[in-house]
Amino acid sequence: MDMKDFAAYVRDKFNVTNIEPYNRYFKSLEPAYLEQFRNALEKGGTHAVNIAADMDTSYFDADADTRAKSVTEAKKWIDVAVAIGSPSVRTSMSSVKTPPNLDFAVESLKPVAGYAASRNVVVLLENDNLVAEDAFFIEQLVRKVNHPYVHALPDFGNSYGSGDPAFAARAVKALFPLAYAISHVKPTSTTAQGKEMQVDLAANFAVARATNFKGYFSMEYEGKEEIHAATAKLIDQSLKLI
Repeated sequence: MDMKDFAAYVRDKFNVTNIEPYNRYFKSLEPAYLEQFRNALEKGGTHAVNIAADMDTSYFDADADTRAKSVTEAKKWIDVAVAIGSPSVRTSMSSVKTPPNLDFAVESLKPVAGYAASRNVVVLLENDNLVAEDAFFIEQLVRKVNHPYVHALPDFGNSYGSGDPAFAARAVKALFPLAYAISHVKPTSTTAQGKEMQVDLAANFAVARATNFKGYFSMEYEGKEEIHAATAKLIDQSLKLI
């Protein structure tokens, strides 16, 4: 399926009018294609509310040139967000040979934040990786950057990859006060050893309510059930718990 047609598909299948497109699935980044993408959204009465942009570099890489590439990559996806009408972009930080460096990450994110503000696009950071994007590192980073266009994206399930539900609960509680635009909802998560962990959806939605979160909830299903039925079930559960 062409990504520009995904929103209409989701609307028809689930009666949901917003999508969070994943950057690896964009057919092209040429202006003509992005205009087609935006037109397809508008024609279908749908919207892109965030772009999930995985990047191959890291804001905290020990190599300054590599950090600069991260800044350039983030700015590129901010421009794509403007082109398709998305109000935010989730950028990422790949694992590197050295531990995450907070000062390097802050140094890299500041020009990204300034550019994001000039384009009126919010930049988000997710607890997507237990090493490079640990929730508590993300918390420190967002707080230290301290910019209105840089926020956290709490993922309900990713920190369960640790195999420790208590750690996962603390992770979500640390990030929701810094969240703004969107959160990822997962019913399960899998550890590096292949163990499937059940996510406490009710507890996570309770945290979102307690912090007065007003953003979107993005449905992410990655289990073994039939994908459409499982997604419809997750939507129904979420609506009841919100």
